[in-house]
Amino acid sequence: MADIAKTDFLRRSVRKVSQNSYIQHRNAKNELREKVRKVSEILKKPEHERTFDDKALVKKNPDVVKTSQRNAKRLKENKARLLEAASIPDYRGPNGVWTLLRKGQELRYGQ
Repeated sequence: MADIAKTDFLRRSVRKVSQNSYIQHRNAKNELREKVRKVSEILKKPEHERTFDDKALVKKNPDVVKTSQRNAKRLKENKARLLEAASIPDYRGPNGVWTLLRKGQELRYGQ
C-alpha cells in the first residue's frame, strides 16, 4: 500500500513539474512577444519623438531590434513578390500605371 502511494506521489510530482515547465515556457514566450511588440512600436516612431525610456529599451534589446528590422524587410520583399506573381500592376514610379496613362501609352497585360 505504501508503494502505491509513493508511486502516485511520484507521478503527481512529475506531472506538476511538467505543468510548471509548460507555464514557465508560455510566460517567457508571452513576455518576449510583448517585448517585440513594444520595440516594434518604438522603431516606428521618428528618432526625435522617442523618450528616454524608449531609447533605453531599444538599446537593451539589440537582438529584438535586429529581428524586427529583418522581419520588416522580409515582409516588404514578400509583398512585392506576391503582387508580381499575381500580376497586380504597380501604380508607382516611372513605369507605373498612372504614369504610363498620363503619357498616353497603352497598358499591356502584366505591366
